[in-house]
Amino acid sequence: MAVPHRTARIALAVLGWLAAACVAVAVGLVAVSALGRGVLASGPPLTEPAEVEAELARPASPAPADPAPESPATDRPPARDVERTPGGSVVTGCDESGRAVLLSWSPAQGFRVDDVDDVPESEAELTFESRDATVDVSVSCTDGNPVAKVEVD
Repeated sequence: MAVPHRTARIALAVLGWLAAACVAVAVGLVAVSALGRGVLASGPPLTEPAEVEAELARPASPAPADPAPESPATDRPPARDVERTPGGSVVTGCDESGRAVLLSWSPAQGFRVDDVDDVPESEAELTFESRDATVDVSVSCTDGNPVAKVEVD
């Protein structure tokens, strides 16, 4: 007599599992549909072959006119340089006014950046520090080009 009772329990467990799986799939489909077009959407409408041929036959738009040449002083991009130090790397530059700037920096393994003065001035500075060393980097501009000075303590 215990066998039919056990079979009923197994059947109920399987039906419960199937119901839970169906609910999970339905919730997933609703969530995907809410985020975008949905899984079952048909996609954008197809373009008819006649529309494609008409678009290809249309003359190309004329090329834009050449821009007026700029003066040599404005053609020159701002000067940049990468300074690699024991404490890390620093991308330096000079702005249009000839002031030094620190564009970006990345400390080496075991170092951290401590003191940064990256506001465009006559000299920009930063310090890389570790437990054992301090690396000071100062940048100035000479003739529009960044010049870095590195001191390791």
